[in-house]
Amino acid sequence: MIPPSFPAGSEVAGRPLRDDLETSGRLTEIGNPSALFPHFEALRLAVQSGQDRGEFRIAVPARGVPEVFSARFTDTVTRWAPPQIADQPPPFALGDELSAKLELILGGLVDDGGRA
Repeated sequence: MIPPSFPAGSEVAGRPLRDDLETSGRLTEIGNPSALFPHFEALRLAVQSGQDRGEFRIAVPARGVPEVFSARFTDTVTRWAPPQIADQPPPFALGDELSAKLELILGGLVDDGGRA
């Protein structure tokens, strides 16, 4: 069952995404990740714009950056949340950890003039 908080307005191939997921039960049947993660395209365009202006390295494909951001966010939250479910303290400050991951990713994109 898809949680009620899932965005009801999301669509894939003209059908509501929620209906498609409940019918299929598998996310793998969705061929366009931007349907699940609408911010992917905006982030890709921002990185592409930075590359066009020479601010970000062109050797890093802009299309892969949103996936890296999403994976790091998901991994960090996945490690942060479970201890609290077991009434234990969080293993780290979530905001600080997410900021550090963001700095790491963006730092790897910055064109320092010596890398492609």
